[in-house]
Amino acid sequence: MVATTTAFRLYFVRTYLFTAEIAESAKMKDRDRTRYQIKVQGRLSENWSDWFGGMRIAVECRSDGASITTLTGVVADQAALRGILDKIWDLNLTLVSVLPIEVDSKDEA
Repeated sequence: MVATTTAFRLYFVRTYLFTAEIAESAKMKDRDRTRYQIKVQGRLSENWSDWFGGMRIAVECRSDGASITTLTGVVADQAALRGILDKIWDLNLTLVSVLPIEVDSKDEA
């Protein structure tokens, strides 16, 4: 009976610590989220927004007549950013800039 009680306590402590670790990890990930503004040459329709993870798409025309598409949105982590950049590569778009903008909790509401 003592061994069963000890095993249960050990299981409980491990489960509690693991759960607390996951919760802390989630908080850290939320704090690490970054808003990005990615500019590419050319014109992309807003219909591509879902394919780019829900990023907002805006097109501007320069004075020289060239079009620049700006994708703006919150990216979960570096792997998600890499995925977006891979999609830009797959579409053979020319990358102009990638600007990280820290997410403010007021902005996400």
